[in-house]
Amino acid sequence: MSLDLDYQSLDVKNIGKDVTVPENYMAKLMYYLSCVSSVIRLDDNSRLTDYDNYFLLSKEEEKLVAGLALLFQPDIMKEYSLFVVAPQYVKYGYSNEFYEITKNNLGFHIDSEVVIGGVSRKVLKFMVCTEGWFDKNYYIPLAAYLLANKKKNCCESFCDFLNCFAKCFDSCCCCFNCECTTNCKKIWCIIFYAYIIIVAIICIFSTKK
Repeated sequence: MSLDLDYQSLDVKNIGKDVTVPENYMAKLMYYLSCVSSVIRLDDNSRLTDYDNYFLLSKEEEKLVAGLALLFQPDIMKEYSLFVVAPQYVKYGYSNEFYEITKNNLGFHIDSEVVIGGVSRKVLKFMVCTEGWFDKNYYIPLAAYLLANKKKNCCESFCDFLNCFAKCFDSCCCCFNCECTTNCKKIWCIIFYAYIIIVAIICIFSTKK
């Protein structure tokens, strides 16, 4: 098969295969990384691209997946023609295809490298896809991951506040040798629960933005 890319005729070989990616935002991001790993040589990252077992990742590994996805974002991959938006070369019913470059029109093998993140990486092959492929496997999953972690961070901060408030309350009683009369306890409870309601409302509306 011949493909015209950047005004140069290249002989290419379709090496794609059928895959099924779980409907989970982390699995989608891991699949995206597996596609990146297919076109350029990366360090050993088999655990981070094993999207079928996405649920085995630790929270730190999930952060690493998101970080690598940001490093190899679509704009970078498109810039080096590693991911090429060319729906006409995608098989009907699919959204992406992988091709291996065998030789150019002069007959010599292509062995190019690109520099991403300050590291020189050997190009193994390239992927053609539809624009919608990026939405499904990068932009939407990444947004879902960031939103989920925003909610989590909000909850963690709220729990930290509750613990801190309880410690401060105990310290206050001890410092003033207060046995906390019934009225005192009522006042503190009103303040405490009012603060809980305010923080909960702030958390809810901040996650909707």
